[in-house]
Amino acid sequence: MTFRHVILLALTAPLLGCFLSTEPVDSLVLEVAVEPPTFQIGDTATIVRSVRNPTADTIRYQTDGCAGFFSVEDSYGREVAPVDVGCHGPSTIEYAPGEEHVYRYLWFGEPWSGSRPEGERYPSEFLPPGTYAVRAVLPLDSGRRLSAPVTVRLLPRE
Repeated sequence: MTFRHVILLALTAPLLGCFLSTEPVDSLVLEVAVEPPTFQIGDTATIVRSVRNPTADTIRYQTDGCAGFFSVEDSYGREVAPVDVGCHGPSTIEYAPGEEHVYRYLWFGEPWSGSRPEGERYPSEFLPPGTYAVRAVLPLDSGRRLSAPVTVRLLPRE
């Protein structure tokens, strides 16, 4: 490499960084809300998952292609829902500076529809009455990131 190439590279590298730089995925703000936070089993709760890029840079990341957008945990911290997780193959997600995506899901208090990791299935179509933690999920190619939990109370059907 000649001296001229070194100088040219030194002058253009900062400019390339402006166009190619990406903030880490940890910079994304991941939040969840549940409305209403207390409901009877079988009634409808709306889970709102939002992902926002608060930075001045574009954030790009890889997903594993599985879209489990929220998670419900019982009082022991075991994941007991959502009902469906759709997989469509790996993809790249991009958030422009200030961009926010808001997703809404309806949940009726039903458990995970497939086999649990231990291989057992739930004996009924609804989770038992109790207190649960709902978290937003950001699927990544290296696993997933969870939001802070929001408490939900499932009441028995009257």
